[in-house]
Amino acid sequence: MRLVVEGLAHTYRRHRVLDRVDVEFGPGILGLLGPNGAGKTTLLRLLSGVLTPRVGRIRVGGHDLRTRSGRRALRRELGYLPQAAELPADMSPRAFLDYAGLLKAVADPAERRRQADDLIGRLGLDHDADRAMGALSAGTRRRVGVAQALMGDPRLVLLDEPTEGLDPEERIRLRVLLNGIGAGRTVVVSTHLLDDVQAVCSQVAVLDRGRTVYTGPAGDLTEIAADRVFELPSDAAEAGDPCGGVARRVIAENAPPGARPVPPTMEEGYAALMRDLRAGGR
Repeated sequence: MRLVVEGLAHTYRRHRVLDRVDVEFGPGILGLLGPNGAGKTTLLRLLSGVLTPRVGRIRVGGHDLRTRSGRRALRRELGYLPQAAELPADMSPRAFLDYAGLLKAVADPAERRRQADDLIGRLGLDHDADRAMGALSAGTRRRVGVAQALMGDPRLVLLDEPTEGLDPEERIRLRVLLNGIGAGRTVVVSTHLLDDVQAVCSQVAVLDRGRTVYTGPAGDLTEIAADRVFELPSDAAEAGDPCGGVARRVIAENAPPGARPVPPTMEEGYAALMRDLRAGGR
C-alpha cells in the first residue's frame, strides 16, 4: 500500500504543528523520528483518518483522506496504535482481541480466535491472555495494543511509540514480529529509540518543528555523520573523570588531538543532522 503525503500542514489552537510535510513510502517499514513536539503524533493521527487534512494531500492506497469516503475506506485496511491507547481494564487480552477483530469485520469467530492466538503467542502474552488488563503491567498492555493493531491483517499499520514501557526482551520480540510483517504491508513506526529503527526500518523520515528534514534510506541517515565521528581514549587516572578508562565518542568537523575516526551509528547520524539544522538557523 503506497502512502503519499504532499504539502501537508496542520494547525492546532493557532499553532502550526505541521508545515509542508512531504513523505512517499511503501510497502515496508518506515521509521518516523524527531524531537518532542516535532509533529510525529499529529502526522500519524492524520494518516489514520482520526484528523482530517485541510491543507495538503494524503493518499493511502488510492484513498484520498481529505474525503469522508476515503477515510471510511481506509479504516477497513488500517491497524493503529495511538501513543496513549486506553484499553478496557475489565477485559482480558484474548477477549479484547476478539472484539478488535469483530470491529475490523473479521466475521468468522474461528478466524478471530486464530488471529488472536497467533498474536498472543508471537508477542509473548500467553501467561496473561485471560487476565483482566487492569491487573497487567504497562509493558504488557502495550503489547496488547500492538496486537489489536494487527488484528484483521491490515495493509497499513501505524504504531506510535510501540516499545514504550517494554523491557529489552519484549522489545526484541516486537522487532522480530515487525520484521516478519513488514514485507507484505506498509508499517510506520514513530519512536525515540534509534536502535529499534536501525533494527527494523528500511526507510526513515525525520520531522523537526513540523517539517520533513530528511526522508530516505536508514543507512543514508547514518552516513550524515560520516568522517565526523571520533573516538577519544579516556585517561583512567584523570581526576573526576566519570568515564575512566572508557573510550569517548564525539561528533566534530575536525579530529580532536589524539582522536581516531570511527564509523558512525544511526544515533550519531541523527545527532549530526539535528546539529546541522540548528547551525543553519532553523
